[in-house]
Amino acid sequence: MLDLREALELTALIAEHDRPRSQRYTVRWFVRYLNAADAPTIDEVAFIGACLAALGGQSHAEALSVLRAVAGR
Repeated sequence: MLDLREALELTALIAEHDRPRSQRYTVRWFVRYLNAADAPTIDEVAFIGACLAALGGQSHAEALSVLRAVAGR
């Protein structure tokens, strides 16, 4: 099984190449993050959700950088 960081890299790669298909992977990664996180605040959840939504778009690199930092905690 992939760890959270590996799953993020796969999700980001799919988002770059097939954004519509990546939505399923993005949601799956988000659920995994929420299950692993230690009581995230609503602001953190909203911010991470926005970063996930940005994958595959113009802000892909910036969003992925933030998500990598989050996944590495």
